[in-house]
Amino acid sequence: MNHCLSKPLSNRGGRKLRELANHCGGKVISGGRGYCHIANAKPEEIKHAADWLESQGRKMLGRALQIRRNFHSMG
Repeated sequence: MNHCLSKPLSNRGGRKLRELANHCGGKVISGGRGYCHIANAKPEEIKHAADWLESQGRKMLGRALQIRRNFHSMG
């Protein structure tokens, strides 16, 4: 039995589901099978979800730094 929720088709529903997952204290991951509680996910799915989020976080921090540098160079 699949205990994961597949991603909804609408953008509005997808945003709500992401918001709920963000407030679950790291107990819900997203991946190829949709959103899943870590108790029902495979170890490699959990690792992949954490790795992906860390990668996205690094990219976002890099962009924020570029924005700040460009702003400060404007004088």
